[in-house]
Amino acid sequence: MKAGYLLPEKVGPGRLQFYGRRDHADYAVANGALDHDTTGVGANYYFDGQRLKLTIDYSRTTFDRPSTSNATLQDNWQTTLGLQLLF
Repeated sequence: MKAGYLLPEKVGPGRLQFYGRRDHADYAVANGALDHDTTGVGANYYFDGQRLKLTIDYSRTTFDRPSTSNATLQDNWQTTLGLQLLF
């Protein structure tokens, strides 16, 4: 699930949008080691509509059964910065 709000007025030269998201992944693995939830918040800044967009996202992933030996299967925080350019 993802929900956002685009501010009605310009902020500087572009538009600003805030959003929140919640994801759940449930895999058909017997021990449930891959099952996890992700909750995040972020913002998009549209310089020129969808043609030029900057995104920042901050999220937390929690596993139903975190691994003690595999870092990719442990609870974590993640910050992502993205740039979209269409030409």
